[in-house]
Amino acid sequence: MREKMTTSTKTGHLRVMIIEDNPLIALDLQLQIEDFGHVFAGRHARSSSVVEGVAATGPDVALVDLYLADGRTGALVVHELNKIGVPSIVVSGELRHHIELPEAIAVLEKPVDAGLLEAALEKVAQNLQAHSPNPTRDK
Repeated sequence: MREKMTTSTKTGHLRVMIIEDNPLIALDLQLQIEDFGHVFAGRHARSSSVVEGVAATGPDVALVDLYLADGRTGALVVHELNKIGVPSIVVSGELRHHIELPEAIAVLEKPVDAGLLEAALEKVAQNLQAHSPNPTRDK
């Protein structure tokens, strides 16, 4: 059973897209990101729908499984998201088969450790804040 997380990111809420073909894993990830204070920005099970989904929902980051409903296409998704400026965090049980993914912010193995996922999302939030035209500064 999953424990409810009570912490949230120090730098703000992210819109997080989940690219995962297993609905139970996707739901668990969704609940975790919401527990961290972030916003769920949709789920895609196939690589073919991701780019349109990004255009429709405008996520800040995507959690990407390497093995999707249309095969081992997650690495391609990470590459495509990078080209359009959406950072990725790989969350996969297929890491033994993974190729190098330098474009990913982090590569996490399933079952994902909530602390590692939260830290990876925090890193994305800090990067976005640092690159925003008017970053909010702690006073």
